[in-house]
Amino acid sequence: NLAVIGEMSVAEAALSATGAVSAFGLKLDDVSRVGDIFAKAAATSNTSVSAMTESMRQASTVSAVYGSTIEETAAALGVLAKINVTGSAAGTAYTNMLTNLYAPTKQAAAALKDLGVTTDDGMGGLKNSTQLLGELRKALSGFNEPARADFLGDIFTVRGQKAASTIIENLALYKVRMQEAAEATGFTNVAVAKLEDSTTGAMKRMQNSVSGSLAKAFASSQPALQALISDLGAIARSQGTVDLLTAMADGTLR
Repeated sequence: NLAVIGEMSVAEAALSATGAVSAFGLKLDDVSRVGDIFAKAAATSNTSVSAMTESMRQASTVSAVYGSTIEETAAALGVLAKINVTGSAAGTAYTNMLTNLYAPTKQAAAALKDLGVTTDDGMGGLKNSTQLLGELRKALSGFNEPARADFLGDIFTVRGQKAASTIIENLALYKVRMQEAAEATGFTNVAVAKLEDSTTGAMKRMQNSVSGSLAKAFASSQPALQALISDLGAIARSQGTVDLLTAMADGTLR
């Protein structure tokens, strides 16, 4: 279903979904839910399913390292898409933002301390990114625009700052997108049902079905094909073939 609505091959859709499952430590049973989250996030933002999967591929590993959920990550990427930061650029910006917050430079750590913002949750763990961004937004609200820009510049790299400032400014939208991601189960089924009412949707589903069948057929026949290729190679290298080609060449030259 993700392949159909995302105009992707079955292999690309499967790779994207299983990659996210692995990165976020989810179960294989969650593959369908992951596809629903991708599709829902793309549908509610200014991006395509394929661009959203590319963003997620770039961001998922670092997101998981710092405890961000797939819903938080999808919401953040959706908000970035609002300002036309999509694909790998969005994933990189979000990754930089998280790294700048959770593994700050000395300058960044000093700026966060001045703002009274800490990543420590007081129980030996890390605050989640949603809580941390909310605290940062609240701390910055007491300063004028130039001062806020200075703090953000001290904490984040250029790309990280773009992600942080966009999400902080649109925190309410970010939380809406996160809730939408949490409630996305079944979204691709509904979207595919609507698409199948059109000729384009039906054709895409047929193409993916054929693609899947061909992949299975090739996998099952691969041993026989390998044996055939090996036999043909042996024939080509045989002395009989060499003698035949030599005789043909001699005849041509005469």
